[in-house]
Amino acid sequence: MSFCLMRHGVRHWRIGDWIDAFELVSGPEAGFLHCHATFNIGAMIDGHAHVSVDGTSYDQLPGSVVMLNAYQPHASGWSAPSNTYFVLHVGHRFWDEGVAAEGPAWGFAIPVNQDQLVFHYLLGLRAQLHADADSISAGDIRSLIDLCRLRGHVVARPIDTTDADEATINDLLRLSEAEDADMGSATVSALAEEAGLTRFQFARLCQRTSGMQPRRLRIQLMVARAQRGIRDGLDLASASAMAGFSDQSHMSREFRRTIGMTPKDYQRLSR
Repeated sequence: MSFCLMRHGVRHWRIGDWIDAFELVSGPEAGFLHCHATFNIGAMIDGHAHVSVDGTSYDQLPGSVVMLNAYQPHASGWSAPSNTYFVLHVGHRFWDEGVAAEGPAWGFAIPVNQDQLVFHYLLGLRAQLHADADSISAGDIRSLIDLCRLRGHVVARPIDTTDADEATINDLLRLSEAEDADMGSATVSALAEEAGLTRFQFARLCQRTSGMQPRRLRIQLMVARAQRGIRDGLDLASASAMAGFSDQSHMSREFRRTIGMTPKDYQRLSR
């Protein structure tokens, strides 16, 4: 079953247990470096934007498709007076059970492409969500990801030294997602110790593999943990404390910056 919440220029549908669809309408807005705990597939429908990934800036004109791997740091800026963007956030569990079932190295090849077949599939999903949200199922999203793989956008990356380093970071990130792991409030030093590194070594590895300093990456993990807590029924104060935020205002700021809505909106949606 799918359902929708519209608030503050963001329309949000939940599809199954592990997929969220967002339609965002935004004015001009500068981007800031952040990441998501999900694989993202988006369509630039109207306006003009750009996304910066790994030091490269990609233009997003109408018809562009954005594909970002989980925890891939990026900065998205909007430059037109009005910008409309539709994006799917695909959770790890859904991804791993399907696309990545053959191995952990499956991921998107490049951040931005102009594949009109994928773009129009996304437009069709968006139109159907508007018309009858309950008619869209997780199987429709699986078909989209299969299409992306057939079109060469989802690839198996070879494992080399850099990927081995990246795997160290990803192991920690996945550990933080585990329901029985209490990593939301972990310090950078604790994460470094978990990886068998000094704080300096961990910071350098984190910067090289993710483009973020550990503190910024940790905040992204805290947002993801707070989302899980709210979905599990925690009140906002408890979710904030469990995720490691200093207070609810801090959680609200980072929530809005990362997923485009406040914790209260997210709580209302989850209910």
